[in-house]
Amino acid sequence: MADKDAFQVLATFDTEGVGSVNYPQGNPWLVTGKDGWILCSRQGTIELRGSWPGAPKEPIMCQVSPELTVTFTSKFNIVAVLTCADLSKQFQVGEYRRRPDSYLDNVLSKDAEGRLQLDVESIRQRLQTVGSVYTPPGPHHFLTPQPGLGNLKSLVQQMAPDSIIRATISELDRGQQRIAGLTTFKQPSYGSSRASSSRCGSKPGSSRTASGAIGSSSNTSNGDSAAAEDAPYGSPQLTPAQQKLAEKLKRAEVTKPKYTARRQRLTLISVKQLAKLLGPDCPQDTLCAVAVLASWNPVCTKLEHYQLEAAQWELQQEAAGSGESSSSNSMQQSDAARIQLYKVDGSESRDLQQQYGFRTVPMFLMFYRGKLVSAGNSIRTKDEFKEAAFAALAAGRRKEFLPDGAINTKGDFAVLDTITHDMSLSGY
Repeated sequence: MADKDAFQVLATFDTEGVGSVNYPQGNPWLVTGKDGWILCSRQGTIELRGSWPGAPKEPIMCQVSPELTVTFTSKFNIVAVLTCADLSKQFQVGEYRRRPDSYLDNVLSKDAEGRLQLDVESIRQRLQTVGSVYTPPGPHHFLTPQPGLGNLKSLVQQMAPDSIIRATISELDRGQQRIAGLTTFKQPSYGSSRASSSRCGSKPGSSRTASGAIGSSSNTSNGDSAAAEDAPYGSPQLTPAQQKLAEKLKRAEVTKPKYTARRQRLTLISVKQLAKLLGPDCPQDTLCAVAVLASWNPVCTKLEHYQLEAAQWELQQEAAGSGESSSSNSMQQSDAARIQLYKVDGSESRDLQQQYGFRTVPMFLMFYRGKLVSAGNSIRTKDEFKEAAFAALAAGRRKEFLPDGAINTKGDFAVLDTITHDMSLSGY
């Protein structure tokens, strides 16, 4: 029940008597739950409270509006009265009880041991008149039988044993059992010698009969003919022309080619391992290329699996001096052996981002002898990475390092694509 003009719910209860009565301004007035009840003031403070089966000493009347009044007596007696013009309606919104009375109402006396003596006669009388000690079920308790096999079986079981319909159904059941117990002979398959003999015996003017053909086939000593007779349906004997055509249509047996993956997984290192790698014991004349990636970024995932892993594989092939991607220039082969590519998870820690001042992924940091040579986030292909790596290795050999904080001097790295030695502010 609600006031649609003020858009306010005045009272609400379910079938278990759980609900509330609200003041016109919206604050709760009376709240009934599964454990107990609470009475509140207009300011929201609790004035009375109790737990079931306890109830207030006197009925609580809540005049919600001039038309609606709710009276709370107990958990099972909550009455809402709606009065409007000539209409007066009363609603029982308390918990619905299946049993209207208690067994204590039928107690006659108590014996010396404390056991209750019940009025058994009244209980039996109620069972005879009502059929149960509980409240009689409503119309929804009775179901109309629906047509179907399950109801048919139940109807047959309820019939009298001497019913004609029940006797007919029993006879049909026994007939089905006899049919299921019969053993049948295997029927001749299409294309078998038995089937051909049967067809030959059925021709008019033929001297051979079906039984004679079957007998002659059973006396033969050829195992192939016996197997052909027992061939299942769908596998008939083929004529020579059909066998020749089947050989032509047979798929040639070709050995599956062995594929070589042209990718190499990147080595994942932590931020602490990277700091140790760039320490005093860092390898000499070796470029350490670090790709800062994130698994949640689709650009990083695609770049790693399709470009960086391919670049790693090509660098290994060039370093070994073999493979299609290896160059004829021995200098480039030696430079490829001097490039080490690592992967760092950008979500692991913010220390690396704060140290070098970048805020985007993917990010490539290239170090030579532990010092930053080049940094950028514009690499998107394997060729671009290899070109940037060879250029950074050459810059490191020329000792063209970036000064500390060079990335931070350029501001937001989300706009900047790359930083090299020529772009730094070391000369100013």
